[in-house]
Amino acid sequence: MIEEDIKEAISGFENVAKLEQKKGKWGFKALKKLTKLYLQTGEKQKVVETFKQLMEYIKSAVTANYAEKGLDSVLDNVGMNKDVALAEELYSAALSALQAQKNERAWFRTNLKLGKLLFDSREFGKLSKVFSFFFFFRIKEN
Repeated sequence: MIEEDIKEAISGFENVAKLEQKKGKWGFKALKKLTKLYLQTGEKQKVVETFKQLMEYIKSAVTANYAEKGLDSVLDNVGMNKDVALAEELYSAALSALQAQKNERAWFRTNLKLGKLLFDSREFGKLSKVFSFFFFFRIKEN
């Protein structure tokens, strides 16, 4: 369906996410795919909305490892998009969710990915803020 009619595919994945009564694996998969499809179609507001819904799933609906792999998959697609402002918004949502979940490994890896994205985009001012926050956070914990 994705290759033939992307709008129809989006509608199908939206239905899967709506039909799931209790947050779980299938809703997570549907939202992950929806986020990627909205990114592909350029619907930035929908990308943000579905990504934020996806972040709700990583808190309790799926395992930490499964959530991390899904999150990496989506953020890799966002990084290829080259829209730094959109990427920063999604990374911010992801980092907040990971910090609330106390998933330090995923939080650290996500910060590194954000740093690489900012470095590749030559956003050095923002990059220094990311790493200064990271070091401040790590020192504060110890």
